Amino acid sequence: MNDSLANTNILILGGYGFIGSNLTHRLFSMGANITVIDNLEPKSGGNTFNLNEIKDKIAIDFGSILEFVSGTVDLAEALQSDALYWGGDNGFEANGVGRPRLFAPPTWAPGASYSHLREVSYPAGSVNSLMTPFVGTAESIHQPGPVALAMLRDIGWELPPVLCDVLGVTTLVQTGCNPATNTYTQQLEVTYENAPSTGSLVVNGVSFAITGSPQVISLAGLDSDGLPVDVNVSFSENPDCSLTLPALFEAPEACCVQLRLDQVNPETKQVVLRNISDCTGTLGGFFLKSGLAVAEVSDLLSPGSTIGPNGTLALTWNDWPDNADGGDLTLYDNVGPFDDYVQWLTPDNGGQFLANLYNLWEPGTYVDGLPPYSYTGNPQAMPAERGVEYWEGEPFPCAILGFELGATSECNPSGNTFTQEVTFTIQSPPLTGDAILVNDSVVVYNGSNPWDVLLTLPSDGNTQDLSITVMGNPLCTATYEDVITSPASCGCPTDLNNGGFVDVADLLIFLSDYGCLSGCTADFNGDDLVNVNDLLIFLSSYGSFCF
Repeated sequence: MNDSLANTNILILGGYGFIGSNLTHRLFSMGANITVIDNLEPKSGGNTFNLNEIKDKIAIDFGSILEFVSGTVDLAEALQSDALYWGGDNGFEANGVGRPRLFAPPTWAPGASYSHLREVSYPAGSVNSLMTPFVGTAESIHQPGPVALAMLRDIGWELPPVLCDVLGVTTLVQTGCNPATNTYTQQLEVTYENAPSTGSLVVNGVSFAITGSPQVISLAGLDSDGLPVDVNVSFSENPDCSLTLPALFEAPEACCVQLRLDQVNPETKQVVLRNISDCTGTLGGFFLKSGLAVAEVSDLLSPGSTIGPNGTLALTWNDWPDNADGGDLTLYDNVGPFDDYVQWLTPDNGGQFLANLYNLWEPGTYVDGLPPYSYTGNPQAMPAERGVEYWEGEPFPCAILGFELGATSECNPSGNTFTQEVTFTIQSPPLTGDAILVNDSVVVYNGSNPWDVLLTLPSDGNTQDLSITVMGNPLCTATYEDVITSPASCGCPTDLNNGGFVDVADLLIFLSDYGCLSGCTADFNGDDLVNVNDLLIFLSSYGSFCF
């Protein structure tokens, strides 16, 4: 004996005896298909225990139960042998593997009869369980099953064709809407009986191999439109075996909408969103995040709000934390990475790390200026235009932020003047070429910031004010009192026009000041009065050079 016996059909006579049972075990272990015939004659030594381990895996023939005499011990033993089988050809064919096994337990039990199938061989859920002796809790059986029908044909019944029936459809898992395709997947469980042996199970026009009831199938690529969905089930080889269930489930809302931030105003707590897709949809499933605060976009809008292709929609987030002095805003949904990001006035806000990870924002960069902050790039561009270079704020108003004094020269006797270096810092400075008034001098702005200016001022030994005004923007001005220290005067006090020479021009200025009683230009002796004493001082220097 060797492996060549695999799947070989072998008949063993007297297989319940000592030799026959051992031979049966050996041949079965080598893969042979065994049929045992034994009438269990008591004097022959046959015992059903000998094949108990493999009795469900081989074919056994005790002869016909009709050969036993009614009322005899032999008949009783046969009906309690747990080895009673149906012998008809139709039953054998319908059972698939071996002959149908009948209910004949070793200890008599209610229902024991050659008219019932064995409960253990055809448990609850089996298509052939109707003709077992017991009905389980919640067990519902609508057809006798192929084995019972075949047994009826064996005893002469003429039966109509078995009818196919779709019993029901149960909804299982539904996926969320996929924004990339605006589709979802719905899983269903279809229950049927007596399905055709060929062809396909067809659900809403999609064909599936018939695997047995209940059968789980998945409908993929369904449109997400938020509408109820009808389900139609049939078989390709038996279209009349069908079931239609109106509005069995509801599709998720459309998710084709793809949102981007269009404008952000942390001061008024308003956000403008833009739909860059070519479809209209709701805004469910989108979120705004700033710091630790999170809001679902749909909660900030009227119920049922939609947004059209390339459309914009403004919303107000009243609970948005105050961050007009610097912060960030993230837009995201439940699928995939962040959708958009912006930060203003300060770097390294809470969302910057992930925004950088998703290639939305360069670390350390931020939008400068005043709100609102507006996206200036092309939202449809591929690759996407993202980052600080595609955002801008309203410019800060022109303002003089401060100054620094540089070198101060000595007094120049020619003119009794000195020079002072000054550096100004200007917020939102004017255009290059615009005029700026610094003290009494008009200076042309050269576009640099900080801005260096060299002033020529009179030497009088006192502190002097510093003033600056952008001539095209009078509100952009500043005055700093007593910030410049002048060197002492080094020219002729009588050289009233600082011409370097005391002449007629200075005399005319003196005469115009003659009689002055306070703060007088020609008060040479300091008595707060311009009179003849001052005239004598002037005449003593008339014609002199002031070097």
